[in-house]
Amino acid sequence: MLTTLLFAASSLALPLSTPQDPADVLRTADREFLATTRERGREGWLAWFAEDAVVFPPSGGLAVGAAAVRKHYESQDGFPLKGFVWEPEEAGLASSGDLGWTRGRWGNDANGTPTWTGQYLSVWRKQPDGAWRVVADCGYVPDFTTRVAGLDGPPVASGSESERLFRSAAGDLAATAGGWWARDAADTEVGGTFLALWRRRADGTQERLFATGIAQAQR
Repeated sequence: MLTTLLFAASSLALPLSTPQDPADVLRTADREFLATTRERGREGWLAWFAEDAVVFPPSGGLAVGAAAVRKHYESQDGFPLKGFVWEPEEAGLASSGDLGWTRGRWGNDANGTPTWTGQYLSVWRKQPDGAWRVVADCGYVPDFTTRVAGLDGPPVASGSESERLFRSAAGDLAATAGGWWARDAADTEVGGTFLALWRRRADGTQERLFATGIAQAQR
């Protein structure tokens, strides 16, 4: 009886295992992305983008494809800056395990302690060899859909056009990228590019998880 009780007590004392989040694979990939960038600089950064990736320059349209992505970052003198750092805070994965996302914060730790400046949203796709690569990467603006920078008043007209689509094999997760515009009552017009992430609900309708983008002085 004493042996049985001691065994039971020791069993209760064992730590409970925590189920692993399937999306942890993307948190790991994102941190490896950072490590490669810290080691190899711009070339390390570029190595993590898929051949058909999309990024969002501060002016003009989307930069689509490996050559355009490289041209965009090579036009930025000194990129990445010394101490450039980021950390994923959230991640999600499609049920088919081939498309997912990370959202987190970025900043600089050149002085020894990270100073967080902004946020980011990255969309990831598993490659045929099993490696994860970024297919879309953009700064994340939490109030992107509720506040239109550059307009004095609320928009009276607006529109958007999707130019790129990345979708999971299961169809339950998708990312769209393209251009948008908005105009206020004073006929002031602004525009830019956007990145949106969508999840399919159980009833088949689409739920927008995130939307962000770049605001520009003109379309």
